[in-house]
Amino acid sequence: MLKFILKRMALMLIVILGVTVLTFLIMHFTPGDPAEMIALSRHGAESLTPENIERIRVEEGLNAPVYIQYLKWLQHLLHGDLGYSLINGEPVLSEILNRFPATFKLAVTSMIVALIIAIPLGIITASKQYSLFDNLSMMGAMIGVAMPSFWFALLLIHLFALCLGWFPVCGSGSFEYIVLPALTLGTGISAVLTRFIRSNMLDVLRQDYIRTARAKGLTEKLIIIKHALKNAFIPVITVIGIQFGRVLEGSVIVETIFAWPGIGKLLVDSIYSRDFAMIQGCVLFVAVIFVLVNLFVDVSYTYLDPRIRYEERR
Repeated sequence: MLKFILKRMALMLIVILGVTVLTFLIMHFTPGDPAEMIALSRHGAESLTPENIERIRVEEGLNAPVYIQYLKWLQHLLHGDLGYSLINGEPVLSEILNRFPATFKLAVTSMIVALIIAIPLGIITASKQYSLFDNLSMMGAMIGVAMPSFWFALLLIHLFALCLGWFPVCGSGSFEYIVLPALTLGTGISAVLTRFIRSNMLDVLRQDYIRTARAKGLTEKLIIIKHALKNAFIPVITVIGIQFGRVLEGSVIVETIFAWPGIGKLLVDSIYSRDFAMIQGCVLFVAVIFVLVNLFVDVSYTYLDPRIRYEERR
């Protein structure tokens, strides 16, 4: 197990390094002058003189070749320093950590919504295969998978915020503020999970030990809860981990629409202002969270299923 974890951590470092390189290149080859954007964000339109723009370019090191800028950033990163925002001068790591609780709260709430919807639907549709309920549920799941999150968010805002006035349109605060963002993210994830749980439940319900349990006279409810659900849910753990990463990815759009003060909105605002240090820090932070979640999922397999062991082949 220890060798497996060390090997995965080495691969994680390679993945994270690749993400940082790709992000850095995309930012620097995007059309537009970053020094001009920084001058506009800091001092307004009156500061857009050639002298001020060139001064900012030199102060921030934007006149150096791209690989030199990346190596300097990487050197600071190895010392635990993500740098400072090019716009407001605040430490990047502090800004991210201040926004992370809001993003984590939204991600966890969205996953709870997704599981509340997906687990019952997946179980019922598998136990009532080809029924009207199964067909309608699968149709709804396909619509949920194909539906863009931003479009669904606008529908929820129009119905529950503007027409009914039940929930606020945007911002954060009490429980009412998180309902619409969590529904937007959770519904899309539940569509994926429902189909996957149904598929795994159908495979398990066709196994010989399920037929034996039925031959012994056990009730269908007991068979599903005690025998089928546990074995069917093991592969679902992987999908839940991947979908949690998708929540962090999808929160960029949803947080922007609902003005939710998380890392996603911070990233979008930083992209608009060409705040390279903040963009790089946000992408790196999300990438680290994503690979750590996947490592946790892989390690948890050994505890969920004793038959799974990560050992070297001899």
